[in-house]
Amino acid sequence: MLKEGRIKISELKPHPQNNYYFDDMVDDVWDDFLQSVRTSGVTNAITITQDKTIISGHQRVRACNVLGIEEISYKMIEYTDEQKEIKDLIESNLKQRVAGNSNPVKLGRCFTFLKDYYGITHGGDRKSEKIKTANGVLEITQEELAAQCGYSVDVLQRAESITKLPQEIQDLVQEGNISPSTASRLIARLSPEEQEQLAASLPATKKLTQKQVQQYIRDISDRDVQIGEQANELVHLKQKNMELQSSLDKAQKPETITVYPDDYDKTKRENKERARDYEILNQEYQKRCQELRDLKEKMRGYEEKSPEKQFDEQLKDDTIFFCAKVSNFLKAVGGYAYLTEHIDGLPQEQRNGYIKAISSVGAWAQNILDCVNKGVTVYE
Repeated sequence: MLKEGRIKISELKPHPQNNYYFDDMVDDVWDDFLQSVRTSGVTNAITITQDKTIISGHQRVRACNVLGIEEISYKMIEYTDEQKEIKDLIESNLKQRVAGNSNPVKLGRCFTFLKDYYGITHGGDRKSEKIKTANGVLEITQEELAAQCGYSVDVLQRAESITKLPQEIQDLVQEGNISPSTASRLIARLSPEEQEQLAASLPATKKLTQKQVQQYIRDISDRDVQIGEQANELVHLKQKNMELQSSLDKAQKPETITVYPDDYDKTKRENKERARDYEILNQEYQKRCQELRDLKEKMRGYEEKSPEKQFDEQLKDDTIFFCAKVSNFLKAVGGYAYLTEHIDGLPQEQRNGYIKAISSVGAWAQNILDCVNKGVTVYE
């Protein structure tokens, strides 16, 4: 049942899944959209559920809040199926937004949901890949679904591949430090283990080109080769040791004589050394991976601090620094106050310099006290 009318902005609720699938408009796109609403108003009614949750129109409502518009036209649809509600949220926003979904990770989430909703599966002839909608009437192909979303199948599949990468790499893509092309065409082709190793190796805040990412991948590959060679050599030595031990077990020897091959002790010692080297190398590798993860978390913590909080911390640090410097100054020159008792005995030039220095310190201190009393900022 469809209802229409006007509703107060204050009564509306954003959909809880909207931010998971879409970002807010920003920069020029948002400025142009805001100007359009300012000059022409909201020309299309928003779509809401029976409990006044927004399905389509989050950006229009956002613009109304900025511009002080108190009411907006709406169309209300009564939903009984949560999946259909999310499907309408995704499809309506993909079709109506000026710039579509510019976040590749969230675009991939949209495509993954719609494929699951319509029952699209991988493999087979794409043209015969028929699917049914929720009402069981219309059948569309994957290509038709992509066309309805306003994208090519290739773009949607590449966006979907990014959503399967480790969360750390998805974050780097959303923050613009790795391009969607590098993530979908290069990183997505790695094995899950290689992707995890790469995620632990990449810096958290540095923008990387495709060549730089390829170099990180080569470094991981070289390290794996080195570990593999060490492991193979260890297996070879263990096998050799077993063969030697078997030969010893089969050898006929007097009860009072123990016979070993000439290189047995050397081989056994090398075997232990190789095993120890391998273990040390593996532990060092795991340690470095953990250090990189810890450093990334620490750097994320620094990035999450607000400018206001950073400024407050800077005020505290500067105050402590100032007090320490003044204390050091008094300790350094306080003992020279005795010169006042002998000032008449000083040469004229040194006497004038001494008096001028004292006057400067006094004027500086008085200036600070005056500013503190007046509540104004002091500048050197």
